[in-house]
Amino acid sequence: MRATSRTPNPLAQTLLAPLTIQAMPDKQPSLMRSLGLVTGDLWSLVSGKKRTPPSPPSPPPVVVRKDVQTKTLDTPHGPVTLKRTTIDEVEFRDPPKAE
Repeated sequence: MRATSRTPNPLAQTLLAPLTIQAMPDKQPSLMRSLGLVTGDLWSLVSGKKRTPPSPPSPPPVVVRKDVQTKTLDTPHGPVTLKRTTIDEVEFRDPPKAE
C-alpha cells in the first residue's frame, strides 16, 4: 500500500484562513466544519445578520438568605425527620441595550 500525503487546496486555504486561525489554530478543520462555516457566512450575508462571538456567562447568583426548618416526628416505624430548605438568590444580569 502506498502512503499518500494530502495536499491542502489553495482556494480552501484562502477562503478559510481567517476562520482556521480563530477556530482551530492547531489543525486544519474537517470538510464538514468548513462547509458549515462557509454556509453560515453566506447565510449571514444574505440575512444581514453578523456572526457574533458568544456572550460571556452571567455571574453566579448571590445567596441572600438560606432558611432551614427541621421537625422530628415519632412514627410507628421510628423517628422521621422532616426538613424544608428555602434558598433566596439574586441573579444580576446585564440590562437590555437600547438600539
